[in-house]
Amino acid sequence: SIRSLLYPTSSPNLIFAGTHRRGIYKSSTGVGGAWTQVNSADVIFSSIRNDVVNPNILYASGNEPEASTELGAYVSTDGGSVWSRRLSFPVVEVVPHPSTSGVAVAVTADVFSTTDSFATTSNSLGLATFAPGERFFSAAFIPGTSTVLVGSAGAKLYKTTNFNASGAGVNWQSVSVPTSAVRISNIVVVNAQTWYLV
Repeated sequence: SIRSLLYPTSSPNLIFAGTHRRGIYKSSTGVGGAWTQVNSADVIFSSIRNDVVNPNILYASGNEPEASTELGAYVSTDGGSVWSRRLSFPVVEVVPHPSTSGVAVAVTADVFSTTDSFATTSNSLGLATFAPGERFFSAAFIPGTSTVLVGSAGAKLYKTTNFNASGAGVNWQSVSVPTSAVRISNIVVVNAQTWYLV
């Protein structure tokens, strides 16, 4: 089954599909075209994203099943033809920075940042320290800014206004939400005033 989809802005006919333990598939000719398997990892690919600045950089996150030895963040630097595992622990989501290529955030037991698409750098942003014992599900940058990042854990929401990829000096604060009876699995930010919590 399909767990995630990506329609890169670089090509109207290009589609990537993350599956339930069947890898990642790519179509260059639209929904009705031929599909090619470009990754065969035995994980559930919960999200696929592309670098905002460089469309050749793609991120996919594999966070289940727990027994899999292939969990982690997968990165392609050639437009999705070849993928490599850059992080070797469960990753729920990878969120590219809105204006700097290679900078991204991985959501897992903590929130980690990178300056080189996780090739060599992976820095904790300290959210697990600020909110110990929480399980984090999603993150999003506020459009029009490069330093405001929000993250979710269960029905709770957190925000930093001084994001930097090194992780140094990042401070978090709790954000009030309308209800505590749901789990926030996805954050969709339209602008600084409009957020959808799914």
